[in-house]
Amino acid sequence: MPQQNNPRVQILQFGLRGWAAIGVAILVIAGLALLALGVLVFLLPVLLFAPVLFYFSPRPKTYPVKDQSPRDTTIIDGEFRVVDADQREGSPKTLRHGREELNDK
Repeated sequence: MPQQNNPRVQILQFGLRGWAAIGVAILVIAGLALLALGVLVFLLPVLLFAPVLFYFSPRPKTYPVKDQSPRDTTIIDGEFRVVDADQREGSPKTLRHGREELNDK
């Protein structure tokens, strides 16, 4: 078997399919890197700005709770029943469609 003078040529002889596979792999890696860079460009300002916005946002007011002992509790005892709007006694008006109308029932 004759020995070749240029071993570098033998290493780079992948053939058309080999070079196509290498090209596809490079394109996939470049696409993923571009996607990661895009996510970083859009997500990084949000991640930096959100804590600042949260820090300066208004807080709900907190009110201290009075310590109520059981002896200060008022218990209202009675009998109750659930009624429909038609069965209600003493309600002369009902609210319908944003305006008051008299009950004609």
